[in-house]
Amino acid sequence: MRPTYKRYTLLLDEVSELHHAYRPRQGMFTVFNLRSGNLTLQGLALRGRLDVRAGMRVTAVLSVPDQWATLMAWRFEDSGKEIWMRNISPTIAVTWLITAMLISVLTGIAIVLAALDSMQPAFGIGLGSLCLALFIGKAFSDWRSARTIAVLLRAVPDASPSLS
Repeated sequence: MRPTYKRYTLLLDEVSELHHAYRPRQGMFTVFNLRSGNLTLQGLALRGRLDVRAGMRVTAVLSVPDQWATLMAWRFEDSGKEIWMRNISPTIAVTWLITAMLISVLTGIAIVLAALDSMQPAFGIGLGSLCLALFIGKAFSDWRSARTIAVLLRAVPDASPSLS
Protein backbone atom coordinates (compact mmCIF):
# COMPACT_ATOMS: atom_id res chain seq x y z
CA MET A 1 0.00 0.00 0.00
CA ARG A 2 1.40 3.38 -1.04
CA PRO A 3 1.34 6.21 1.48
CA THR A 4 -1.04 9.13 1.01
CA TYR A 5 1.26 12.11 1.32
CA LYS A 6 -0.19 15.37 2.59
CA ARG A 7 1.42 18.81 2.56
CA TYR A 8 0.94 21.31 5.38
CA THR A 9 2.05 24.94 5.32
CA LEU A 10 2.51 26.39 8.80
CA LEU A 11 3.24 29.80 10.21
CA LEU A 12 5.11 29.16 13.45
CA ASP A 13 3.32 31.18 16.14
CA GLU A 14 5.56 30.01 18.96
CA VAL A 15 8.81 28.05 19.21
CA SER A 16 9.97 26.94 22.66
CA GLU A 17 12.57 24.74 24.36
CA LEU A 18 14.87 24.79 21.33
CA HIS A 19 18.10 22.92 21.91
CA HIS A 20 20.64 20.96 19.92
CA ALA A 21 21.34 17.32 20.65
CA TYR A 22 24.03 15.03 19.29
CA ARG A 23 23.03 11.41 18.62
CA PRO A 24 25.80 8.90 18.01
CA ARG A 25 25.80 7.54 14.43
CA GLN A 26 23.02 10.01 13.50
CA GLY A 27 24.64 13.39 14.00
CA MET A 28 23.34 16.72 15.27
CA PHE A 29 19.61 17.38 15.73
CA THR A 30 17.60 20.48 16.59
CA VAL A 31 14.84 19.61 19.05
CA PHE A 32 12.00 22.02 19.84
CA ASN A 33 8.31 22.50 20.59
CA LEU A 34 6.09 24.52 18.30
CA ARG A 35 2.61 26.01 18.13
CA SER A 36 0.89 27.00 14.90
CA GLY A 37 -2.79 27.88 15.21
CA ASN A 38 -4.45 24.95 16.98
CA LEU A 39 -1.54 22.61 16.28
CA THR A 40 0.96 21.96 19.09
CA LEU A 41 3.94 19.66 18.57
CA GLN A 42 6.38 18.73 21.30
CA GLY A 43 9.85 17.29 20.91
CA LEU A 44 10.07 17.73 17.14
CA ALA A 45 13.59 16.69 16.07
CA LEU A 46 15.05 17.86 12.76
CA ARG A 47 18.46 16.77 11.50
CA GLY A 48 21.12 19.49 11.63
CA ARG A 49 21.86 22.59 13.67
CA LEU A 50 18.96 24.83 12.68
CA ASP A 51 17.75 28.29 13.64
CA VAL A 52 14.00 27.94 14.14
CA ARG A 53 12.08 31.04 15.23
CA ALA A 54 8.50 32.16 15.68
CA GLY A 55 7.14 33.88 12.59
CA MET A 56 8.81 31.49 10.14
CA ARG A 57 6.71 29.86 7.42
CA VAL A 58 7.43 26.17 6.88
CA THR A 59 6.06 23.39 4.72
CA ALA A 60 5.87 19.83 6.01
CA VAL A 61 4.98 16.61 4.19
CA LEU A 62 3.44 13.74 6.17
CA SER A 63 3.01 10.20 4.85
CA VAL A 64 -0.22 9.79 6.86
CA PRO A 65 -2.44 12.89 7.06
CA ASP A 66 -2.59 14.49 10.53
CA GLN A 67 -0.08 12.00 11.99
CA TRP A 68 3.00 14.11 12.74
CA ALA A 69 5.01 11.03 13.72
CA THR A 70 5.07 10.28 9.96
CA LEU A 71 6.87 13.52 9.05
CA MET A 72 8.81 12.86 5.85
CA ALA A 73 10.29 16.25 4.94
CA TRP A 74 10.36 19.84 6.17
CA ARG A 75 11.12 23.03 4.19
CA PHE A 76 11.86 26.51 5.51
CA GLU A 77 10.10 28.80 3.02
CA ASP A 78 12.30 31.85 3.71
CA SER A 79 15.60 30.09 2.97
CA GLY A 80 14.41 27.13 0.89
CA LYS A 81 16.39 24.74 3.15
CA GLU A 82 14.97 21.22 3.13
CA ILE A 83 15.28 18.61 5.87
CA TRP A 84 14.51 15.01 4.87
CA MET A 85 13.58 12.60 7.65
CA ARG A 86 13.50 8.80 7.46
CA ASN A 87 13.53 8.55 3.71
CA ILE A 88 16.12 9.49 1.16
CA SER A 89 16.38 12.71 -0.79
CA PRO A 90 15.65 12.74 -4.55
CA THR A 91 19.34 13.04 -5.47
CA ILE A 92 20.30 9.96 -3.46
CA ALA A 93 17.22 8.10 -4.75
CA VAL A 94 18.19 8.71 -8.40
CA THR A 95 21.79 7.69 -7.71
CA TRP A 96 20.56 4.53 -5.96
CA LEU A 97 18.19 3.73 -8.86
CA ILE A 98 20.97 4.07 -11.46
CA THR A 99 23.36 1.99 -9.34
CA ALA A 100 20.69 -0.69 -8.79
CA MET A 101 20.03 -0.87 -12.52
CA LEU A 102 23.74 -1.25 -13.36
CA ILE A 103 24.23 -3.93 -10.70
CA SER A 104 21.08 -5.71 -11.86
CA VAL A 105 22.14 -5.73 -15.52
CA LEU A 106 25.60 -7.09 -14.68
CA THR A 107 24.18 -9.67 -12.27
CA GLY A 108 21.49 -10.61 -14.78
CA ILE A 109 24.07 -11.23 -17.49
CA ALA A 110 26.13 -13.38 -15.11
CA ILE A 111 23.06 -15.39 -14.04
CA VAL A 112 21.89 -15.98 -17.61
CA LEU A 113 25.36 -17.07 -18.74
CA ALA A 114 25.71 -19.39 -15.73
CA ALA A 115 22.19 -20.76 -16.24
CA LEU A 116 22.89 -21.58 -19.89
CA ASP A 117 25.80 -23.79 -18.81
CA SER A 118 23.64 -25.45 -16.14
CA MET A 119 21.36 -28.45 -16.47
CA GLN A 120 18.41 -26.37 -15.21
CA PRO A 121 18.63 -23.03 -17.06
CA ALA A 122 14.96 -22.13 -16.58
CA PHE A 123 15.21 -22.33 -12.78
CA GLY A 124 18.39 -20.22 -12.68
CA ILE A 125 17.00 -17.61 -15.05
CA GLY A 126 13.69 -17.47 -13.17
CA LEU A 127 15.30 -17.15 -9.74
CA GLY A 128 17.76 -14.56 -11.02
CA SER A 129 14.99 -12.55 -12.67
CA LEU A 130 12.93 -12.56 -9.46
CA CYS A 131 15.87 -11.34 -7.37
CA LEU A 132 16.68 -8.61 -9.89
CA ALA A 133 13.05 -7.49 -10.08
CA LEU A 134 12.87 -7.17 -6.29
CA PHE A 135 16.17 -5.24 -6.17
CA ILE A 136 15.20 -2.78 -8.92
CA GLY A 137 11.63 -2.56 -7.59
CA LYS A 138 12.82 -1.28 -4.20
CA ALA A 139 15.10 1.32 -5.79
CA PHE A 140 12.31 2.44 -8.14
CA SER A 141 9.84 2.67 -5.25
CA ASP A 142 12.28 4.80 -3.22
CA TRP A 143 12.85 7.09 -6.20
CA ARG A 144 9.11 7.48 -6.88
CA SER A 145 8.36 8.27 -3.22
CA ALA A 146 11.20 10.81 -3.02
CA ARG A 147 9.98 12.48 -6.22
CA THR A 148 6.40 12.69 -4.91
CA ILE A 149 7.54 14.20 -1.61
CA ALA A 150 9.83 16.69 -3.38
CA VAL A 151 6.99 17.88 -5.65
CA LEU A 152 4.70 18.42 -2.64
CA LEU A 153 7.43 20.06 -0.60
CA ARG A 154 8.43 22.51 -3.33
CA ALA A 155 4.90 23.45 -4.42
CA VAL A 156 3.95 27.11 -4.07
CA PRO A 157 2.67 27.63 -0.50
CA ASP A 158 -0.90 28.71 0.10
CA ALA A 159 -1.69 32.33 0.88
CA SER A 160 -3.29 31.41 4.20
CA PRO A 161 -0.95 31.25 7.24
CA SER A 162 -2.71 28.22 8.73
CA LEU A 163 -2.70 24.50 8.04
CA SER A 164 -3.48 23.67 4.41
